[in-house]
This record gives sequence, structure tokens and C-alpha cells, in this order.
Amino acid sequence: MIKIFIGLCAVLAVIMIVMGGIEYMTSELPGNKQNGRERITNALLGLLIALGTYALLNTINPQLLRTDVKILDTEITYASQDTPQIPINGKYADGRSFGALWNDSIGKNTPVCKSIDETGCLPAYVNVKSPECTFVGQPDCTSIRGFDPSALRSIQWGCECVLTITGGTETWLHEPGSSHKPGSSTVDLRATPKLDAYLSGGKPLINLTKYPPPDGPMYETTGGNHWHIGK
Repeated sequence: MIKIFIGLCAVLAVIMIVMGGIEYMTSELPGNKQNGRERITNALLGLLIALGTYALLNTINPQLLRTDVKILDTEITYASQDTPQIPINGKYADGRSFGALWNDSIGKNTPVCKSIDETGCLPAYVNVKSPECTFVGQPDCTSIRGFDPSALRSIQWGCECVLTITGGTETWLHEPGSSHKPGSSTVDLRATPKLDAYLSGGKPLINLTKYPPPDGPMYETTGGNHWHIGK
């Protein structure tokens, strides 16, 4: 879309330059010659502004020129707080033992991106709720060990807002069989007015209502306080 706009600006500039040149060359009146010069000057100035704007935005952040931002094809649910699992005989549904270390053996912490084109990392302006999980069974913590952040970038650029992860790969804080686990892209994001408006398409949040989503089914449930991104 931006490239088409620049192309149209170039075509219009050429047309105005030709018209100004004809006016300047064919007119004998000094006033008309001056008008021709001004037409050419204004056309060149407009073209330079359009090209300069494109170059500036591309230098600052190429993502600003994108018009095709879409959320990945995944299920999106507006949900209430998850119910933590209760260990049976000291073990959780995935077989992990209560008190076991939650460290690099589970997976590396997802790093923060150093550039806008980098993948496999947390985009800028994505925060993680504290504290970080350090052992299996730890209450009210958040982990992004082994987390696949592929769904976050498109959501953030679509929303143009700061995202806060409130649930990641900490399996024991979610229902048995949940897709919250290392290696998964499933994530919980704190509900905010801007994120709510983007993911719901600006429609009121009504209990158990299916919304026309940016990409993927979306529901809202009673007492919702976060968006569940994933299966």
C-alpha cells in the first residue's frame, strides 16, 4: 500500500512537471512563466517529501510501513483466572514433581529481541509479570522458559500497545492438559482497554459471545482478566 502511494506521488509529480514545463515554454507572459516554475518546484518538493517520509519510516522501523499485520491462526479466548493444579502424591498431571527445579533443564528463558527483524525472542514492549518461576509448584509466578513467542509480534503490531505476559510455560498453574508448556506458543496476556478493543474488534465484551476476530475464534467468559492465546 505504501509503495503504491509513493508510485502515485511519482506519477502525479511527473504530470505536474510536464504541465509546468509546457506552461513555461509556451507562454510569453512573465506571470505564466512564473506559474510554470512554481508548478515544477512544488511537484519536486512534494515528491521529495513523500520519498523522505518513506525513507525515514523505513529507517526508524520497517514495521511501520506494514499494512498486512495479522494474528496467527490460533484460538483466542477472553478468560478468567486459571485454576492451579493440585499435585497427587507429589506429582502434577505432566509427571513433574512438586519442588523440582524449574531452570535451564526445562528450556532457556526467551531472550528479548535486539532488532525488529529478529525472531524467536520477545519483541520490544512485551513485559513478563513477576516473579519468575524457579521451582515446580511455585504459586503466582510466570515462566517463559522454552516459550515460542511467534504469536506475539503480530498481536503487538496490530494492537500497537504494550503487552504483559501473565501466563507462560508454567504447567502447574493451568488445568491438566493445557497447552501452557515448554515448546508451546500458548500465552496469557493481561487484558487492557487497547488490547480488548483490538482483539474484540471494538465490540462490547459479552459473556460467551463469539467475535469476528483478527484471525481465529474468540470468546469472552465471565470474570475475564486476561486473553488466552493458543489452543
